[in-house]
Amino acid sequence: MLDFLDPYDIRAKIAPALVIALPGGVAVAALVTNEQTPYLNWVAGISGMAVAVLVATLVRDRGKAQESKLFASWGGKPTSCLMRRSDGTIDGLLKIRYRLNLEKIVAGFVSPTQQDEVRDPYGADRQYEMAAKWLIEHTTDKAKFPKVFAHNCGYGFRRNLFGSRDYGFMSSGVATGIAIWLLYHSGFTGSAILASIAAVGGWLIFGIAVNSDYVRRAGFDYGEHLIAASDSLAGDKK
Repeated sequence: MLDFLDPYDIRAKIAPALVIALPGGVAVAALVTNEQTPYLNWVAGISGMAVAVLVATLVRDRGKAQESKLFASWGGKPTSCLMRRSDGTIDGLLKIRYRLNLEKIVAGFVSPTQQDEVRDPYGADRQYEMAAKWLIEHTTDKAKFPKVFAHNCGYGFRRNLFGSRDYGFMSSGVATGIAIWLLYHSGFTGSAILASIAAVGGWLIFGIAVNSDYVRRAGFDYGEHLIAASDSLAGDKK
């Protein structure tokens, strides 16, 4: 099922769209159940799928549009931050090995010294960005680099979800409106409680949980695995 779809699209585009549509979708389902009108189940289901598909076509663009702001707030692109000599996220000995790998496999890459990073931080980051682009282009084989692919999907999911939070707020707003209507007209029924939970859950997810740090963790995890792939790629050069 869904074999015709790219696995990245499913995990990084469609999955965020479903999460975004969830609060409103659950609330609509609660409303339909409360009204006990059978044909509305079909209308609700088809509408929910249509909203998810529509959002899926938009989430990547919204996520990519936020990247420059996210990178600025993080101090740079994850791979550049991780490769800097001043950053201690990656073990120092491992980082030396990765630098040697990159000098071996990436044409034109010259590992910046600590003095280079201080004197010309922009130029040093350009070297790291060039190496990262090369690594991205050479780690597209999902079977050979499953961890890189998995973490790329994880980062794409979080970035796209963050970039599309306004749609999540809209979905939560729909859920809130339905919850209020049900509470007012039906009291504390199961449907009203379900819609209320969907509304509160939506506001908590998109208002608190999905933030810059939420995306940053996935971005830096992906960066670490991307850089580590240089071991395998350097081995192929032997």
